[in-house]
Amino acid sequence: MSGVGGLAEGLDALRRQDPTGAALPAGAADRLAAYLALLAKWNRTYNLTAIREPERMVTHHVLDALACCPSAAAGGAARA
Repeated sequence: MSGVGGLAEGLDALRRQDPTGAALPAGAADRLAAYLALLAKWNRTYNLTAIREPERMVTHHVLDALACCPSAAAGGAARA
C-alpha cells in the first residue's frame, strides 16, 4: 500500500469489529489509497472538502463511511 497515514490500521480495526470476520476484496486498500490521493489532489484545485490533511481524510471520509456499512467493508457480502 502507498502509505496514506492510518488507512491500514483503520481497515484492520474495522475488520476486528466485524462479527462475520469478512475482509475487503483483494486490492481494495490500494484502491482506497489511490482514491484518497486523487481526493487530496483535486481538493487543492477545486476545494471539494474542508478537510485538507490526508490523515484526516482517511478517518473522516473513508473509515467513517465503511464503519456505517459493515457489509460494504466486507465487500458487499450478505449477513446471515
